[in-house]
Amino acid sequence: MRYRLPIQVGQTEALAISAGLQNEPTQRPSTNDLFGNLLDQIDGEIDEVRITKLRDTVFYAEILITCGGKQIRLDARPSDGIALALKQRARIRVGQQVIKEAGIENHST
Repeated sequence: MRYRLPIQVGQTEALAISAGLQNEPTQRPSTNDLFGNLLDQIDGEIDEVRITKLRDTVFYAEILITCGGKQIRLDARPSDGIALALKQRARIRVGQQVIKEAGIENHST
């Protein structure tokens, strides 16, 4: 079963997500490009982005990064995490409780 999540994002974040989905190059580095370039320079890798919880209609996320043999968790807005995961070809996961609370069944698959 596939689900959709009704995460509201701003226009800038929506453009970053769209660019990541379409693998579009930009004239100048976006914030997500900058973060990806930094990861490349320090030999870091995004393991996954997790949408972890929903509280008072606000979604929360974290980015799991491995760098130098150490795993780092960064608190993130879901929109930023999603855009970055798409650019870096990393997994995006959603917690079961979040799906239970906010998931909408996708009947078109």
